[in-house]
Amino acid sequence: MKPLEALIARGEGEGLEFIPALTRRTYLKQVLVAFSNRPEGGIILVGVADDGRVVGLRRDLRRYRTPQAMMDAVSALARDAISPPSVDLEFALHSHGPHLVLQITVHPGPQPPYRSGEVYVRDGPHVRPATPEEVATLTVRACRMRRRARWRRWIDLGQGTLLVCALAVLTAILVTSWTFFRYHPDALYRAPPDAWLSAPAVSPDGRQVAFVQAQDDGSRLCLVDTSGALSCPLSSTLSLSTPAFSPDGRFLAYAVREEDRTSIRVLDLGTGRSHLVADLPASDVGGLAFSPDGATLAFHSDHENPGQGRWIYQIPLTGGTPQRLVALPGDNTLPAYSPDGVCLAFTHREEPRAREQIWTVCPGKQEAAPLVLGPGHYRKPAFTPQGDLVCAASRYIWWGIYRIDPETGKVGVILRKGQRDPAVSADGRWLVFLSPDDEPPAIYRMRLPGLWTLRHWPYRWVQLAFEAATSQR
Repeated sequence: MKPLEALIARGEGEGLEFIPALTRRTYLKQVLVAFSNRPEGGIILVGVADDGRVVGLRRDLRRYRTPQAMMDAVSALARDAISPPSVDLEFALHSHGPHLVLQITVHPGPQPPYRSGEVYVRDGPHVRPATPEEVATLTVRACRMRRRARWRRWIDLGQGTLLVCALAVLTAILVTSWTFFRYHPDALYRAPPDAWLSAPAVSPDGRQVAFVQAQDDGSRLCLVDTSGALSCPLSSTLSLSTPAFSPDGRFLAYAVREEDRTSIRVLDLGTGRSHLVADLPASDVGGLAFSPDGATLAFHSDHENPGQGRWIYQIPLTGGTPQRLVALPGDNTLPAYSPDGVCLAFTHREEPRAREQIWTVCPGKQEAAPLVLGPGHYRKPAFTPQGDLVCAASRYIWWGIYRIDPETGKVGVILRKGQRDPAVSADGRWLVFLSPDDEPPAIYRMRLPGLWTLRHWPYRWVQLAFEAATSQR
C-alpha cells in the first residue's frame, strides 16, 4: 500500500486532518495551531474530503495556478496569522489516480502555546479552544523545552571544548614524542675505567665516529659505527690525538706526539696505510680540520711561538711548509673551515685567565674579528652547511653545546649539562659530542636540531630527559 493510501485508510484522528480545499482558511489556521501545540505534531491532507474521498486540488489550482503557489500561501498564513511565528511546516505532493493531494506535515513547535486569536488543541478528529489548565500545561512544556535546549547547547559546547582540548593534548603528545625520539642523544661508546677520550670526529654521512682512547699503556685511534661496533686501526705507545675525517670519508688525519716533536699524519681507511704530512718541533699540535675540498689541513701549533701561545696554520695534504693564518697575541686554537672554505672560525683567548671567545678570519679578505656572543666561554666551533656555528659554551655554570647564527647572533641551547667538544657531519644532519662528566665518559650522537626547533617547548623535553638520565650515572 502506498504511503498516501495508508494515511487515508487510517482516517481522521488525533494526528491526521482531511481538508477538501484551502478555502476554509480559518479552520486551516486552527488546525495548524492545534498540531503545533501537539507534542507529536500532525499531518494535513489537502484534497481529501472528510469521509476519505480524494477530491484533488482542482478548485485550489484554479485559484493559485500552481502547487508551489499553494504551498507559499499556506506558509504565509502560518507566518502572519499564528503567534509566535515559528510554525515548522513540510510539504509533499502526491498523485492519486487523476487527482493531486497536498500533504502538509506540521512539526511540533519549539515555543508553545501557539495561538491564532485563541489557543487551540486537538481533541480526537476535532479542534477546540484550549482550557486554562491546558494552556498552563503547554506553558510548562515550553519552559521544559527551553531548559532542555539550553542544556543541549551547553553539552554541545562542552563536547566541542573537550574535543578541542583532547585534540590539543593529543597533538602536544605526538609532537613531543616525535621530537623526543628524533633528537634524543644515543650513547655510541662508553670508555673503560681509567681511560681518557679525545674530542670525537664524525664522518661526512654521520655513520662513523673517530676518537682517541688513551690509557696507561698507550693510546689507540678508534672508530665506532652507529650499531656500536668498535674497531681500532691504530695503536701506539706514543700520544695520539685530534682525529679528523676528510670530506669524502676516505682519510683520517691525526697527530702523534713524541717528546718535543709532533707529527701530523693521514691514515687511508681503505688500505690502512698512513703518510706523513708535517713533522713539527712542537709539543702542542692539534685541532686538525680538513678544508671542504679535502686539499689542505688546518691546525693549531706552538712551534713558532713556544711557551707564548698557539697560532693557526694550514698545510697541503701532500705536505710542505705550514702557512700561518692567525697569529693573534694569546692562544688561538681549534680551527674550523666555513662551508665555502674561504673563512675560518677558531677559539681565541688573550691570556690564561681570560674568557675564551670564537673569532672568524677570512685570509686575504677579512682580518680576524670576534663574534659578539654575550658573557661566558665559547670554544671548539664547527660549521653547519647553512653557515651556522655549533660550539661548546659555558654561559652559566655548566658547559653545554649551543647553535649560533653568526649573522643575527641568535643562540639556541642544544644541551647544557657538561657536554663538550661538538662535531657536525658534513651533511649537517648529525652532531656528536663528548660527555666527560659521565661515569664513565661517553661519546654521544644525535640529530642536529635547527634554531627553530631549539626555540620551542617540545625540544625542552629532550633536554630534561637527557639531563635526568645523565645525572643518574
